[in-house]
Amino acid sequence: MRIFILAQGIAWILLAGFLFLGLSPEKTQGNIHRLFYFHVAAAWTAFAGFFLSFIHSGWFFFRHKDLPSLRSGYRKIHRFNLVSVAFTLMALFLGMFWAKAVWGVFWNWQDARLVTFSLMLGSYLVFFLLGKSIPQGEDRYKTGHIWNILAFANIPLVYFSVKIWNSSIHPVVAKSGSSIEMNMAGVLMGSVVMHHTLYFLFYHFLRITENPHEI
Repeated sequence: MRIFILAQGIAWILLAGFLFLGLSPEKTQGNIHRLFYFHVAAAWTAFAGFFLSFIHSGWFFFRHKDLPSLRSGYRKIHRFNLVSVAFTLMALFLGMFWAKAVWGVFWNWQDARLVTFSLMLGSYLVFFLLGKSIPQGEDRYKTGHIWNILAFANIPLVYFSVKIWNSSIHPVVAKSGSSIEMNMAGVLMGSVVMHHTLYFLFYHFLRITENPHEI
């Protein structure tokens, strides 16, 4: 584990060094564009974490309905959602600083992706509020799994919001012919891998430090 953490730290230093020393400033946005590689990677990592949480809720709620299994599944999705929310907040705040430099404002309510992304964050914060408001037991675990499954509906809504409302000024980065250049794509994928490994490092930390009597 220590070797993994050390390797992770070295990889992050190399990534940051390449981003700030190996890449030239973007033509129109300058150095602020370097936030792109962290903002997008954090958002995609959060989506992946919420997807894992969704899969676990479906598996434990529909296939394993006994109380111990429901509780075990709930503890897992609680960890998944906690780390995913952290990455969601990371993406949101990095995006706000990027938006200030590019749009001139920290927030734009007319941007469909920004609004749906915020609604997604709110739906998962409700998951934790429900967990705090319902006493520990079967009702908490079943309600948590059901809400977690419903909350995942926000993920495709965020992704397709640009096409549905056609009112987003976010650049499209995940299809052929998109606004991202091929040499930038490689750097972005490297950042995505780094964020994913950091995600599971945080998840493992929560798993070994959480108090089972509180969840």
